[in-house]
Amino acid sequence: MYNFLELLPWLFFIGFFALIVYLNRRRIKRMRAKNYQWYRATYPDAMRGNRIACRICGNDRIQIRNVMQRTFMREHFCGQCGESLYYSPEGKA
Repeated sequence: MYNFLELLPWLFFIGFFALIVYLNRRRIKRMRAKNYQWYRATYPDAMRGNRIACRICGNDRIQIRNVMQRTFMREHFCGQCGESLYYSPEGKA
């Protein structure tokens, strides 16, 4: 039989790894939920014709950056105030 104290470092390592996987999947799920359609439905007053504007400052210059960290998502954010607006999968702008 193994002593519990001998297994404790391994249990900690496995638990830490499981926590990282869980938090990353939760973050990706949240990013996929906050897409273009979600933003239009949630903030209908942030539309300027067919263009989306920032809900905070009203600027319609939206910029895109890759989120990285193995999420394969892009963040669409306001070019003036930096507010994150919505996310899209990599490869689609």
